[in-house]
Amino acid sequence: MSPAACSSPEPQPGPPVTAAPTASPTTHTEAPTTDPTLRTLIEAPVAPGTLTLGAPRDDDGVDFRRLDVTYPSGDLTITGILALPDGDGPFPAVVVVHGYEPPASYRRERATLGEQRALVEAGYAVLAPDLRGYGSSDAGATDSWADQEVGATQDVVAAVGALAAGGVPQVDPSRIGLLGHSQGGRIVLNAAVVDPDGALAVVATAPSSTDPWQNVERFMFAALDAAGGLGTRGSPATQPQFWADVTTTTFADRAHRPVLVIQGDADEVVDPAWADAGVAAWDAAGGDATLVVLPGADHGLAPSFDEAMTRAVDFLDEHVAAQG
Repeated sequence: MSPAACSSPEPQPGPPVTAAPTASPTTHTEAPTTDPTLRTLIEAPVAPGTLTLGAPRDDDGVDFRRLDVTYPSGDLTITGILALPDGDGPFPAVVVVHGYEPPASYRRERATLGEQRALVEAGYAVLAPDLRGYGSSDAGATDSWADQEVGATQDVVAAVGALAAGGVPQVDPSRIGLLGHSQGGRIVLNAAVVDPDGALAVVATAPSSTDPWQNVERFMFAALDAAGGLGTRGSPATQPQFWADVTTTTFADRAHRPVLVIQGDADEVVDPAWADAGVAAWDAAGGDATLVVLPGADHGLAPSFDEAMTRAVDFLDEHVAAQG
């Protein structure tokens, strides 16, 4: 999905890129789609690779260690940053996933910086990947939003796999968590159902909807439909199997790790009700999901970002760090 610009407080998120539609969806062909789905990732998992460490970074305003890194995601090379606390480790690790913003405006050195700082100060190593098409990462099939959405999920599953493969002496490969914001929040929930044994715990902050059609309607419908971008994907009415197969909660019964969702009730980018619905569906499938609502917090969790990170760290301490 492509919600509005969704980084943590540095920089602040902007308004939605596309207003919610006012017209009914166009009727599309019912020919089957060949787009990848969460089901295809589950049925044909990609073998994990290893994390390759690059040069140290020296970014303005960053007072902790960071390195450039790469790892494979299928046939693509994904770039990112590995942030480290002081000391030798091995540290528990968290893969932190950025939200949507136009790729041309994305800056690796600033993306998820607030989350990285909070986690490093709490003693975690942080792998912050540039999802496909961002930073210096290879691009996927950019003509297909479904491939980008599912491909980003593959990138996150591959990030967990690269850390779990060992080979990074500062990281404990047996203690890995996930944290994502906005679209990244939805992606980490996707990863939890695709690879249920990967991360020990998952945190989603201000996530976009676990029902992708709601995201299409709110953020993308007018532009995609005008350009023919929905194509054979149609709608849930015309292509129910495809839309079920890209819906996170279709596979919620696979997930068995604890999930924490943190949502501001003053969020004007995503609908705060989405978080409640997603947690309810997770619980109904037998999962372990907790919702924390921050009164007055916006999409970037301001003015309660520090409280959100405290909640996230406490949760990860219990379910990830304490498992060593």
